[in-house]
Amino acid sequence: RPVSPLTLFNIFSVSKGVLTIGLLRLVQDGRIECLDDPVAKYWPAFSSKPNVTVRHLLTHQAGLSNAYPENATLDTLLDWSAMTKFIAEEAVPSHEPGEE
Repeated sequence: RPVSPLTLFNIFSVSKGVLTIGLLRLVQDGRIECLDDPVAKYWPAFSSKPNVTVRHLLTHQAGLSNAYPENATLDTLLDWSAMTKFIAEEAVPSHEPGEE
């Protein structure tokens, strides 16, 4: 079907490389001290998951890859504020960070 300016694409991990470059620039500039720092050091709302590090998130080892709100709709998944609040405050890791 034709693509328009309003067409949505599910990109999954396509952005991971760009995100990693950006994050490593923050490390290089000293804005993030260490990849092994807890995420909560930089995102205080994430404090319910003190064992999850920046490295765990970058390598998809935080246990949050399948964390979605119950009965989530497309609108829910596209709501930045709702999803960041859910991931920080409500999502429960499926395994101990770094084990899988």
